[in-house]
Amino acid sequence: MVQKRVCVECCQILAEMTNIQPDIVNLMAFSDEAIFHTSGHVKRHNTIFWGTENPRVIREHECDSPKVNVWCTVTAAGVIRPYCFDIPTVTSDVYLQMVQQYAIDELPLQIGLAGYALTVRAYLDHTFPGRWIGRSGPLPWPPHSPDLTPCDFWLWGMVKERVYSRKILDINDLKDRIRTVISSIPREMCVRALNGTVARWLLCVNLLKPTCYVMHQPV
Repeated sequence: MVQKRVCVECCQILAEMTNIQPDIVNLMAFSDEAIFHTSGHVKRHNTIFWGTENPRVIREHECDSPKVNVWCTVTAAGVIRPYCFDIPTVTSDVYLQMVQQYAIDELPLQIGLAGYALTVRAYLDHTFPGRWIGRSGPLPWPPHSPDLTPCDFWLWGMVKERVYSRKILDINDLKDRIRTVISSIPREMCVRALNGTVARWLLCVNLLKPTCYVMHQPV
């Protein structure tokens, strides 16, 4: 019930902001990170695939295959070119350095959805006072809410499906493949995903069931 209340309260605020400024979602940037393995292994915890039928495919998984952690952002202007971290574990200091040296220059935003680390929050409070959304942010974002952000309910599943449409040779091939796939995503698809995001917020507010999650409608 606590999770439902947090989701609904956040979506109510976002819905009110949308009522005041209908195109406000076009001023937002939704960022997230995902792990890509050269073996094609997909962690189902934060990646959702949708299909009209069961493909009944068995995929072998190579244990401890090389992997890369990728940061990406969805905006109305398109998907921002991805940032591939060169180390296996992304610490708060590494993430802050990425935000300072890369993300800020890339994001044409007035409102952003961002990270949780204390140092990152302090930097965002200074750089975007009152204009970022995240856990413990000016507008707290509900944790474990994959159906409410386009990175989770749309971007990563679609990108991984395309990246792994052929066998990955090595880590450099994987990074090149990720960049190629993301650069090919048309702006119109991002706009549809953002419009679908607003629709999900409104459904969450009006939902009376024990969970605020809604069924996915393909973009």
